[in-house]
Amino acid sequence: MDTSQGYFETLQQASDNGQCDIVISAVNHNDERAKQVQFQCPYGSSSPGFIRSSLDPNIKIQNLKDINQTITKNDTLFGDGKIKVIVYSDYYESLILQKYSNKVQIIHAFTGDALEDLIIARKAHIYIGDVTDLYIWFTKNKERCGSDCLFKGFDSPYVFGTFVTNRIVTSYGAAITLNFNLLLLTCCVMIAMLLFVQ
Repeated sequence: MDTSQGYFETLQQASDNGQCDIVISAVNHNDERAKQVQFQCPYGSSSPGFIRSSLDPNIKIQNLKDINQTITKNDTLFGDGKIKVIVYSDYYESLILQKYSNKVQIIHAFTGDALEDLIIARKAHIYIGDVTDLYIWFTKNKERCGSDCLFKGFDSPYVFGTFVTNRIVTSYGAAITLNFNLLLLTCCVMIAMLLFVQ
């Protein structure tokens, strides 16, 4: 499924238009999304993290709050005076814009290729994504990333799991609602069994 228009948005649209009945991808649960879909079965948790590239090592970015610093055009390789932040999804973009800074240039990257294309190539300062995914990538690519590269987790953990459309019609009676809830329960049990068997 092409998620270039946004990970959550694409999956929500697929659920809403009937392309799928249930989304079992690892979708972060939050209050804003809960207004748009019906979350089911959280089956895991994680937290955000970032990788600091070797771009402009003179700019100190040891934690995410450092992106709020004032820098000059002369401090940056590209001469625009902005810290370039790659975000994997709308969730991470809103996290940055709400909690830390609007002084950055946001670069959207909905695939893992951005780590290769932008971090290794030193075209962005930091990449923000899931801490587990970034840790795995960082441990395999630390030497290629450079001596100035840094990996850190930050912020509070979140849960992720399944969801269905919020356009469910329940006026057809309790039998339909009961059958749908049993289907969801069965899916949740199957997912849990698969996770624990591995």
